Amino acid sequence: MRTMEKKALIRSAPIAAAVLLAACGGGGGGSSSDNSGETVRLEPGAFLTTVQYEDGGTAEAITFLSSSGKYVSAVEQDDVTLGNISFSGSNTLSGSGQNVFFLNGWQSVQGQLNGTVNSTERATINATAPSFTSVVTLERDNQYSDSGAQFSQINGTYTMLQGGITFELTVATDGTITGSDSTGCAVNGAATIPDPQYNILDIEFTASNCGPIAGEATAAQRNGDFSGLGAYDQSLNEFQFGGTNGDVALVFVGTR
Repeated sequence: MRTMEKKALIRSAPIAAAVLLAACGGGGGGSSSDNSGETVRLEPGAFLTTVQYEDGGTAEAITFLSSSGKYVSAVEQDDVTLGNISFSGSNTLSGSGQNVFFLNGWQSVQGQLNGTVNSTERATINATAPSFTSVVTLERDNQYSDSGAQFSQINGTYTMLQGGITFELTVATDGTITGSDSTGCAVNGAATIPDPQYNILDIEFTASNCGPIAGEATAAQRNGDFSGLGAYDQSLNEFQFGGTNGDVALVFVGTR
């Protein structure tokens, strides 16, 4: 699976419930839903996602889902949705999210999610926001999702170069996160592992002293408290994170 490829995807309209930059290979079989009345939940992990828009257009991406119900989605580097979902009944889910995206400046919109859990690995979701609807399908990548997470394996410094700016994040063995970029940003926060059997990290950090990026974001927009989810790709030796501070979106794909 090649998650988070450094390439642009088709841009989505607000609140596509899905997406962290790359088509990954292979979901795989799994249990199907039934009518027993038992709640069917998606297993945490990374999900190949297809978004079908009202105008007939589509986009492909990936969703990260935590065992807490927190999810993060992104279309391109400048379009991230962060929210929560819950499961009820035999095979239903619901939730909400904030989509932060760049379109003639940074914008934000709140949306709602309702859908059907077809199995622990697949779901179909209706995403709605003001003047917008889409249908989103999720399919879990089992190999990537089930590789587990432990700080002894993840710890290190990861670097990403994007748009002429160098970004660095360091993950310590206790989950502490520090970092910087070449505009002067200082990052301080922490990662937690909600469930070590799944390759998902819950990440919170504060960015301060950030410089502006011409034509993209002011210093004030880039500072603040970021929340999101991350994962470690063993095959690429990459630390991957998607999140937002409510004003701007951030997708980090760094190599150690």
